[in-house]
This record gives sequence, structure tokens and C-alpha cells, in this order.
Amino acid sequence: MTEEALFEPTKSLPLNANSNTKQAPQWLADEYEAGNDGQFLAAYQALDTIGVWSNSPAGRAVDAGCGSGRIVEALGRRGWQVDATDVSESMVAAARQRCQGLPVSINVCDARELKLAERTYSLVSTFWMIHWLEDARPTLQQLAGAVAPGGHLVLQWSCGQPRAQGFVLRDTIQEVFDRPAWRDRLKDAPLRMYQHPLEEVSQFLTASGFEIISTRENIVV
Repeated sequence: MTEEALFEPTKSLPLNANSNTKQAPQWLADEYEAGNDGQFLAAYQALDTIGVWSNSPAGRAVDAGCGSGRIVEALGRRGWQVDATDVSESMVAAARQRCQGLPVSINVCDARELKLAERTYSLVSTFWMIHWLEDARPTLQQLAGAVAPGGHLVLQWSCGQPRAQGFVLRDTIQEVFDRPAWRDRLKDAPLRMYQHPLEEVSQFLTASGFEIISTRENIVV
């Protein structure tokens, strides 16, 4: 299941940096590019919902978990000044190559250790990333706190179903991982996808002064 939520802030959130020593997934850019056209299209459509590609004037943007840089490139070509981060060195190298000559800065940074300037960006986004965070709240606080008055926060992620529905796919695979016959074979490839229900993320941001202006569930990518 995939979820998307668009938020428009009425006030900023306090920053709460988080340090977590667990190793984050190190995606390879070539492999990611080969199989993620659907995710890019869903992200592009989400930004179109708030007029980024048409009537929205270009400003400053930040994209956390930028992957190989397709959205960042599209923003830069439309005049946006973009700060982007990803935990994967391979992704950052590919994104920098793609965005040469554009007003884009791309750096390696774990999303759990973001330190963004408050109330600075008219567009803050993260696509298909927060489900890799066991506790997404510190990252969401950083992202929300960076939104300038009148700006937008755009989020897309997987595993946003209600907790009452469980996490059947991950739970089933975990049972296999825990079996003696597989435990040692799979110990170096732990499951790292986490469930962050849409209603919980919405409540968290609404309580922090954000107005939810659009949500979509069950996006097919």
C-alpha cells in the first residue's frame, strides 16, 4: 500500500534532530533507475497537484531522499533552487551528474540526521523514503520546520495502512527470516521497512499547525 499526503503549514514546528546508528539502506542508482518509473511519475503528479509545474513561481526547495535525482532535476530546470539529500553515495553521485549546471546542491545525509534551516523553503518534499525509518517523527519535524509560511510539504511513502490492518507482508516475511534454516543465511539482509499509518502522520502534522489540503491512498506505482 502506498500513501500520499500534501500539507500546507500555518506555523512551523520545533526542530528535533535525531541520531540513529543503524545502517540505512544503500541503494545503487543503476538498479533504482531500472525499476522506479512509477514512483517518479507518482511524485511528479503529486507536485502537479499544487501547481509546481504550471502556475507556481519557482523558489527554494528541499528534497530529502532524492534518489537518483529525477525530481530534483525537473525542479531545477524550472528555476527552483534545490537542496537535496540522500543517504546513498551512489544515488548522490548519479543525481549530481544528472543536475550539472542546474541551481541544485546535493549531499549525502541520513534522513534521521537532517539539520534544515527553519521556515526557509517554499517547497519541502520527500518521496518513498520515510517507510525506511523506524521512527519517522524527528525527520518529519525537521521537514515541517523547514517550510516557509505559505509553503507546502509533500510526502509519499509505502506502508501507510492503518495499524488495525496489520503489516501482513512484512510479518509473513519476518516469520521466514526467523526460521532456523534461514536465520543465518539472511542475517546480513534484515528487513528495514516500517509502517507509518496515514492517519497517524496526518494527526501528527495537524496537531503541529498544518492544514491537510490533499490526500491519496493506494497509489499504483
